Amino acid sequence: IRACSSARIHFYPMIETEPQSYEIVIGAKSNTVTQIFRGADKEDNEAVAEWSSPEVLHCYEYRTFWISWKSGTLVVAKNTGAGARIIEWQDEEQLPIHAVSLSTGTGSHGEWKITRERSEHG
Repeated sequence: IRACSSARIHFYPMIETEPQSYEIVIGAKSNTVTQIFRGADKEDNEAVAEWSSPEVLHCYEYRTFWISWKSGTLVVAKNTGAGARIIEWQDEEQLPIHAVSLSTGTGSHGEWKITRERSEHG
């Protein structure tokens, strides 16, 4: 991801038919924290998990992350392979994930390079 702040990854059970979702925001709050939200509308919900991650994103260079979800556990880590975990959260009432969307927050331009790998993480 190359962005100054607020790289957003949304996970949906079924696109347009299910109001519940997960959202991960890397570099939220002016690139100081990473957050996980669960709910129909993030604006009405507080983060279910938040971790300090100052300057995790960069405006001019790509930063590599991996994200996994398995058995209700969402994990975000920097770099590739095992990486350094930024945040992890377990949902006891897990949502099945069938769709993903990517964006950046209002006022933040971002570029994404996506690869998909299956691993023991999910």
